[in-house]
Amino acid sequence: MAAREQALRFHAKTDKRIVCTVDDANGAPVILTGGTITWKLSRSSGSEALVTASVGSGITISDQSISPGEFIVVLAAASTTGYSGKYYHEARVTLGGAAEVVCYGPVTVLPSLG
Repeated sequence: MAAREQALRFHAKTDKRIVCTVDDANGAPVILTGGTITWKLSRSSGSEALVTASVGSGITISDQSISPGEFIVVLAAASTTGYSGKYYHEARVTLGGAAEVVCYGPVTVLPSLG
C-alpha cells in the first residue's frame, strides 16, 4: 500500500468528513474488505493521540464495488471542541496481517465561534 500525504484544514466544533483512498504501489485501488483501519489526531507524529477512530467507531469502509480503496473518517463536532492550532493525522490499514500507514499529514484546526 502506498502512503499518501493529505493536509487537512477545518474549524473546531464542526462535523468533518475525511475521505481517504488506498492504492497499491502501482496506483491500483486496494480492496479494503476484511481490513481494520485506525485513524488518529495528535499534536505531532510522535505524540499521544488526542482523537481516535476505527471501523464502526467513526470510520466507514465504502462499498468496495463502487468506490474501491475508499474509507471515510467522520469526526463529530464534539470531538474537536477545545482544539485550535497545528496537529498531525495518520491512518493505518491492516490487511492480511500487514499494517501500513496509508494517509498522513498536517492538520490545521481553526477556532470556531460556535
